[in-house]
Amino acid sequence: MDDETQQAVMDVVAGWQTGVSQGDADMTYDLAMYRWQVQGDDDEALRLLEPLAGASHVPSMRAVAQLWALRDEEPWTRTRDVLTSAASTGDVRASFRLGSFLLHDVCEPPELAEPWLLAAAEQGSGMAMGFLSSFVYMPLGNDVAAALWRAAADAAGPADRPTRLTEEERLESIVAGSPWWRHDF
Repeated sequence: MDDETQQAVMDVVAGWQTGVSQGDADMTYDLAMYRWQVQGDDDEALRLLEPLAGASHVPSMRAVAQLWALRDEEPWTRTRDVLTSAASTGDVRASFRLGSFLLHDVCEPPELAEPWLLAAAEQGSGMAMGFLSSFVYMPLGNDVAAALWRAAADAAGPADRPTRLTEEERLESIVAGSPWWRHDF
């Protein structure tokens, strides 16, 4: 990373720190995500995110649930409850995360994940459409629904799939004022 980009990132981070001191939830979220995603400091990220999640800041609820699931330290019921609260607001990414969490992390029956994945799919999530096809309807033996959702997922394309950016592209997204985590988390 060149010196100019490094300084620009530090300027953005300083702005987020100012926002944190002023109680700005979105800037606190951005600083926490920077600490986690760029610096690898998930302890500091959780310290910043957990109060926001407790105040129903939906992006923070999604991030906290993901950090808890990655750490495997919290009871899965707490993660489920946070994701359920976030998904209940109609947030498409939280609905998808809850459905995939129920299927893959706690191995619940597909019927329990279906309403959350369906909510996300109906809002256009190609990932949720693919999960409905592969992990809900195929295991339940509903080949018609599986085929319909697979076709819908293919038509939706990769628009909502997490991006694989280089470190330079990630830093450039921060400097541009649109960090990648606002789109992937």
